[in-house]
Amino acid sequence: MDTTNTEVQAPVITLSESALKEVKRLINVQGLTEGGLRLGVKGGGCSGLSYTINFDEKIGPHDQIHDFDGVKVIVDAKSAIYLQGTQLDFQKDLMGGNFKFVNPNADKTCGCGESFSATQLDFQKDLMGGNFKFVNPNADKTCGCGESFSA
Repeated sequence: MDTTNTEVQAPVITLSESALKEVKRLINVQGLTEGGLRLGVKGGGCSGLSYTINFDEKIGPHDQIHDFDGVKVIVDAKSAIYLQGTQLDFQKDLMGGNFKFVNPNADKTCGCGESFSATQLDFQKDLMGGNFKFVNPNADKTCGCGESFSA
């Protein structure tokens, strides 16, 4: 009996064209050949949670790895909860450039855009296992799975 999981998981996060181009440039400049771009979330910042972004050669057993045109993006399981549906963008201006997280789960961000607070997370367990659900008080309509909403 074949127990291979052939289900393709949708990426937790996507990269804009400009972000992908900049990440490729940085990989080339730094001469990286292993690992990938690690994106994450940690406690802290003026809004409660902060984004993390760095290159990492280590891939853990609970990490999710997504490939974007040859660029590996690594997201740990805990961060994936907060980053679901997020797009990483790169914006350049006369002062330089910076990466920006466009996160639909952030209901409040600080002025610099490096920290955020998310809607309340609720863990719901049933006979099939358990799932984290975002509880958004501003949502007036949600889909059945609770992963999308309109306000």
